[in-house]
Formats: sequence, structure tokens, C-alpha cells
Amino acid sequence: MRSMMLTEEKMIHFIINPTAGSDKGISVWRDLEPELIKYSLSYDVFFTQYPTQATEEATRLLACEEAPVFAILGGDGTLHEVLEALKDESSAKATLMYLPCGSGNDFARGLALTKDPMKFAADLAAYSSSTKKGETPAHMLALSHGFITIQDEKENFFVSGGIGFDASVTEAIATSPLKPLANRLKLGTLAYLLLGIRQVFTEKSAPARIIVDGKKQLNTDRLFFLSAHNLKYEGGGFPFAPHANPEADEIALCIFYDMGILGCIVGLLASLFGLHKYKKGVALLTCKHVEIFSEKCRTVHTDGESLGYLDHISFSAGKGRIRLLYTKKADK
Repeated sequence: MRSMMLTEEKMIHFIINPTAGSDKGISVWRDLEPELIKYSLSYDVFFTQYPTQATEEATRLLACEEAPVFAILGGDGTLHEVLEALKDESSAKATLMYLPCGSGNDFARGLALTKDPMKFAADLAAYSSSTKKGETPAHMLALSHGFITIQDEKENFFVSGGIGFDASVTEAIATSPLKPLANRLKLGTLAYLLLGIRQVFTEKSAPARIIVDGKKQLNTDRLFFLSAHNLKYEGGGFPFAPHANPEADEIALCIFYDMGILGCIVGLLASLFGLHKYKKGVALLTCKHVEIFSEKCRTVHTDGESLGYLDHISFSAGKGRIRLLYTKKADK
């Protein structure tokens, strides 16, 4: 770790995954740091070297400082690791900023966050100025989250979680030799679509019982997938849940069920334009809790990380809030 203290203002703690997005993380940092110096901001820098290290560093800083300010450079995975450390009430005074440098960037896409280092630095400077004056920063979001329960064990998600097809595609992409090339060519959404169409022919749907908020029940002979969302995008740009609200005490559901192979392909293509809501066999709902009983084990994921094969899970809305400084693409 290295640091630079240029004024008496509050320290900004950068946690950076240098290899995110095929080494985009370090490239973006090289563009950003001169801007931080230009604005005379106080900051320190931590570069991650292995998975979960971002969680470890954020946890360490939370133990040392009551209201730390985190600035994250990385992909959805790096962000998820830091958010894991911030999800408890003890971190309610922490503030988070995020400059996306990954391949999928569904979190940033769902909130229309900027990818521009210049704007990010300018917003950091504005935040620093407002806090020194005791003012409330503009674009502060009280970010909610959801969680999955598996045999009394809970795993949080901040973008989405799912069971079935969407999870199997996520797993296929993670292990595909095409992923690095797709990242370099900025073809992540296309890779998801192509692997998705392949999975349509190989993924076996199964009968399932879905219980929403303990009362509404959907029985389906063929559950293709169910995804639960805090933000609307998944898979590098598919707006499966256009009705998702990251500040609500609810999760948004997208369910594909009782349709054939052609119907699935049409539904996936339609979802790119938000038109899947008009298709038979697609249900878009909001709820606080949903429980899924599948007649066979299906692939499960949260925020793009596979959790294995399961036949009984539930998704729920979380109660905690995370202070996110909303660095938008453009002010309106």
C-alpha cells in the first residue's frame, strides 16, 4: 500500500483490482491518479492480488475508521467483495464510490455510473468539498441488497442471483476460453447471447414450485430460469428485470417458464430490448421473498459466481443499506 496526503481532508481509500477487464484496472488507474493530484485529494491505494483480498482490506479499514470512504476500481467481482464487508449495520457510515473496469459491469450499467476517470475524479473532488463544508453530497444512493438462503446459509447479492439457465450460462462464460478475447473486444453481451443460445439446447428444464411472499404460488412443468434482482441487468447487458429498484425493500423477479427452445431464444433476444415482458411464459414480479422447489438440481449463482447445483433455494430482500456516491454518466 502507498499513500499521498496533500490536504487535511478525509482520506479516500482506493481498492483496485489491477487485472480487472484484461488489465484495464491498472490502465484506468494510471489515467485517474494525475487527476487526483490535480484536485489535491488525499488518498491511499491498495492493489488486490488474489480473490477475497478486497473484502479483507475493506474489513481492516472498517475496524480502524468509523466512517471510511472507499473508491473501488475493478469489475463486479471486486465490487461484490467490498460490498460484502459493508453490508452490516456497523458499516452504515461508510461511503462507497465505484469506477467500473471489468468486463460485465452490470452493477455500473444498472445505475448508469460513469466509466470516465476525469468525471470520477471531479465528482470525488466535489464530494470532498461538500463534506468539508458539512453539506450533503449530491447523488447519494441508499443501496439495498438481496440474499439467497441455502440450508440456513446466506449469501448476499447486489446485482442479481438466479437458478437455472441464467446461472448455467454464467458458469459457462466463466470457464470459456473465449472470455478473455470477448473482454478485449468488448463483446461480453454477444458472448452471453451465443453461449446462451447454446445452453438453450443443452440446459434441461425441470418442473418446479415457486412460492412468492408465502402466498402466491406458481407451479410450472418447465422452469427455464428464475432470476432475482437488485439491479435490472445481468449477463453483461441483459435487462431481465427492468422493474428493479435498488433503493426498494423488495427484489425484482424474472421467470422464464413453460416454453420451448424457440420460445426461449425469442425471449432472450426480446429481453435485450426490454420486450420480453410481453411474451407468454415470462413473468416479471416484485416481492420480499421467493422460494423455489425444483424436481432436479439446477445451477445457482449470485452476482455471477456459481454456487453449485441445488434443488431448493430462496431469495429475499435484505434490510441493510450502503451509502453509494452515485457518479453518473451525465448530469441531467
